[in-house]
Amino acid sequence: MRKSEVEELFDLELKSHKIKFEREVRLIPQRKFRWDFVIEGLAIEIQGGTFKGARGGHTSGMGYQKDCEKMQLVVMEGYTPLYFTSDDVRKGRAIKVIKELLNGRYHTTPEMGERHL
Repeated sequence: MRKSEVEELFDLELKSHKIKFEREVRLIPQRKFRWDFVIEGLAIEIQGGTFKGARGGHTSGMGYQKDCEKMQLVVMEGYTPLYFTSDDVRKGRAIKVIKELLNGRYHTTPEMGERHL
């Protein structure tokens, strides 16, 4: 499976923060889909091509339907799914969220536009 430039960047960020992870993991053996990264019960997808419209695999109707099914199944297996855009990775938001979750802080930051403690 081809790894994207942004996935490689996220890989390097995780390593630089000494966060242990697995890549391209099949969490549901009877299904073909994989999660880009798995960290301590977090199932992580980096959504590339977010702004490609109908040409982007995740933004087409069928792609979105498959992503919803994938998320529902992994929740039923006890994982927390997280989806990040390429922009989230490049701007450091993805690694910040992961670090906060691993440190037990479950709030969003003001720059993400939601509530915070």
